[in-house]
Amino acid sequence: MISNKKIQLIHNVSSCYKMKYSLPKVNIYVKRDDTLDFAFGGNKARFAEYIGKIAVEKNVEKIISFGSIHSNHIRVIACLCNYLGIACDLIILTDDNESRKSGNFTLISHLDNVELVYCRSSEAHDFIDSFLASQKLCNYLWVPGGGHMKESALSYVEVAEEIQMHEKELDVHFDAVFLPCGTGTTMAGLVFGLQNCNTDVVGVSVARPIDRCLIEVNNLFNELALEKSEVHEKKIYGNVIPSAIPYGTQSESISSIIKNVAITDGFFLDPVYNAKSFLRMSEYLNSNDKYKNVLYLNTGGSPNLF
Repeated sequence: MISNKKIQLIHNVSSCYKMKYSLPKVNIYVKRDDTLDFAFGGNKARFAEYIGKIAVEKNVEKIISFGSIHSNHIRVIACLCNYLGIACDLIILTDDNESRKSGNFTLISHLDNVELVYCRSSEAHDFIDSFLASQKLCNYLWVPGGGHMKESALSYVEVAEEIQMHEKELDVHFDAVFLPCGTGTTMAGLVFGLQNCNTDVVGVSVARPIDRCLIEVNNLFNELALEKSEVHEKKIYGNVIPSAIPYGTQSESISSIIKNVAITDGFFLDPVYNAKSFLRMSEYLNSNDKYKNVLYLNTGGSPNLF
């Protein structure tokens, strides 16, 4: 059933299965949100169904948002705007012109009605404020970076239901779900949706300090509780573990995990988000005996492979 809070962009349920990739004493399953059928899929495609509903209801002329050159969010927002037939302004944070030649960024150049403006990461706050001030005469929808909104998080409350469905189909209980944690939006939805399932949600921070991740997850969790008129006696955070590899940086270990998973399971982890978090999950599981059956959520990003 399609929620009345979203438009339909996705027409498939992403697959979930046990991986051949193995670790001692741990069974690893994967949910392939990278295979969702809109705009190269991923978690941002799920967000876009909810963001698109807001844009339609408000009859906006354009969507304005921002992201890095590696951002899956900017790719999907550009596709969403073309799908809806509205304009799109994207503020691209970049300090390196050479990196504009590949990945998510390149795909945007093939779309219509997309205006790109650039600023340095260190100047982003003031630049965005100034840019939005210049749009006063336009009926636009501002979407925070990464689609970090309560509405976006609702999409992964729905995914929590899919995960419980997969458990029944596979006759397994997932002790934990691991995933990349950027803005915390996806993680907040999962924490909320799985809160009564005896399943830990463990994010691997791909960019932000852990404390910041936890604050954002908790804030969205509380917004979801208000959305669904639920009262909670305590704050629920989930868990976030760090990655030693800075955002957007490549390494031999990332190349190795991409290769190993491709060999064992025939799909490719993107180098910016999922290879980093899958690698860190593997390190964590090798040094902890807490979990027996683990689900890894592949949140997408395939264009960054190219």
